[in-house]
Amino acid sequence: MISYSLHLSNKKHALNTIKKVSTASKHNMRQFKSEDYCKDNIVVIRGSDNILEDVKKKYHEEFDEALVKYNEGKRSDRKIQDYLKYVSESGKNDVAAEIIIQLGDEEFWHDKSMDLQRKMVPILEEQVRHLEELEEIETKVQVNEEKLEEFDVKAEETINKLVETEAQKGFMRYAFLKEPKTMLGKIVSEAWKKFRDWWDRHKRPEIEGNVRKSVLGQLANYKKQVAEESRIRPVPVKNKGMNRD
Repeated sequence: MISYSLHLSNKKHALNTIKKVSTASKHNMRQFKSEDYCKDNIVVIRGSDNILEDVKKKYHEEFDEALVKYNEGKRSDRKIQDYLKYVSESGKNDVAAEIIIQLGDEEFWHDKSMDLQRKMVPILEEQVRHLEELEEIETKVQVNEEKLEEFDVKAEETINKLVETEAQKGFMRYAFLKEPKTMLGKIVSEAWKKFRDWWDRHKRPEIEGNVRKSVLGQLANYKKQVAEESRIRPVPVKNKGMNRD
């Protein structure tokens, strides 16, 4: 029976810098000089023979649009020009993740032919497809979660507006009571009277003056326009005789 294991890069093997991604790429593609390495035995199922360039391409696909929005209105010294470089230099997150799928071990494969080893390629391709399906499912879940969060925000905003509207209605209902009975009604009614008194003395003259000026100005313009049209419009000439005009 052949063993199976799946490993995810972490801790000292984490790909948390661009340099580590580059090193992993050279190692996986057998670009280091070694008698144990044979580049001809490498089969690339996805991407290219340069993993770092593949990572750069993925970053552009995933983050370029968001990066443009983030940089809008930012000072030049606050803008992020290269998000991959930014993540690499921050040291807070992994730049990429490496998953190693292992079928069998060194003891199992040491006396097996290369033809037999290559028969594992379809199995590995199937494993990659499963991982891609999981990624697609996770993406859909994230999208749904984002939509739910957006819905929650809009629902909360709507609720707040309704509550605010009801609060205003309640306030005005108390404010216009002639003889409030409750303590709350008396407080609101008294506050409203003080506000109206302040408004009538300080703001009302200004508002009335602006409104009057605007209305009278529009009326004057309208009269001027009518007079201009009357001056331009030709006056019909009356003909002599009965019922000729």
